[in-house]
Amino acid sequence: MRDLMPEREAVAQTITDLGATPRYFERFSSPGDPAQVYHPEVGRADIYLFIAGERYGAPVIGDAQGRSATHLEYDTAYAAFKPVLAYNKLGVEREPAMQALVSQFEGVHTVARFSTIDELQRAVREGLTRLAEAESTTWIKLGHVVFPVTRVILPPTVDDSWNTQRQRQSVTLDASLRDRQIVSALGASTYTRPFTMAREVFDAEQVSVYEERASRYAVTQRISASLRPASTSVLSIIPIANGESGEEQLEAAMDALLFGTSLPTRRGSSGLSFVQALSPVGPRLAQLHQQLSAHHRESELFVPMAELLLTDRLLRGTQQDPAPLTAVEQLVVSPVVQSRLFVRVVGVHAGGTFGGQYRVTRQGHIDLRGPGSTGIDSW
Repeated sequence: MRDLMPEREAVAQTITDLGATPRYFERFSSPGDPAQVYHPEVGRADIYLFIAGERYGAPVIGDAQGRSATHLEYDTAYAAFKPVLAYNKLGVEREPAMQALVSQFEGVHTVARFSTIDELQRAVREGLTRLAEAESTTWIKLGHVVFPVTRVILPPTVDDSWNTQRQRQSVTLDASLRDRQIVSALGASTYTRPFTMAREVFDAEQVSVYEERASRYAVTQRISASLRPASTSVLSIIPIANGESGEEQLEAAMDALLFGTSLPTRRGSSGLSFVQALSPVGPRLAQLHQQLSAHHRESELFVPMAELLLTDRLLRGTQQDPAPLTAVEQLVVSPVVQSRLFVRVVGVHAGGTFGGQYRVTRQGHIDLRGPGSTGIDSW
């Protein structure tokens, strides 16, 4: 901290000015030693900011790798899939260990460089603003087109007690799309197309696109469509079969879908045939990440597109590959770190041939290189 105290205070003020809360050692105390604070504090954070100066810092007592507090914090944030914003101070004489850590950073992150505190504050403000914009952007999948919108206008919803039969008559989307291929693909039409938004799926009909051009560069689109409940194929779950409850069957199915967990062969129970029909989503996510990486767009587009893909897979399904859920209450997808991503799903399976209402929570890591987690990880 010694060679960066003015920078740290300035960054903390910038964070405060943006309406967020900075957490750093100068401003809080703990009854435990510092090594007991790094993990929980980083775990509570939404974003980790790293400022590289001269000093690497003393090794943390008890750390088998001999890492400094800063290095340990970074590794903790990286392993927890936290967004990392890195800033490199120019014109300083770095200790060899810090230079090695900076080199490690530059191989993984886009690192902003600064010479003055004003430059650092501007870079932090821009980085946090971009993250906030990405977090608040709504993404829509209409047919095969995925695009961001600035506003979604929906009429009131009529739900049953489990929010599984969402009846909406229309939707209006405001967007600012510059890609003419996307605008053309959205096009006005009367045929039915799948419509996916955050944790919900519908079938869209009577799609219309109205474009308004205020100037050469200021173009907005208003997209309207009639919505009806999606045509779905949902798993059939027998409440008790082979000694397993409906909840246990649903958990096994979700583990197979999300994490590629192999399931034992079931015999004499046709109601469990759905297990064999659930294709893991890992290969599809790997293909998506590969395609986005080829265009250097994975950092900004992978998470929202993966969320839409998972929503489709969890709620829509087909006769050959049925959907395990009838409602998604929570869906969290992390950025990809070393070919792995974290996913958490809280959902509901309601109704079906044999009735019953089941809630399920599954979370863990999906490995894009091959078979995923065989257990459920905490986060």
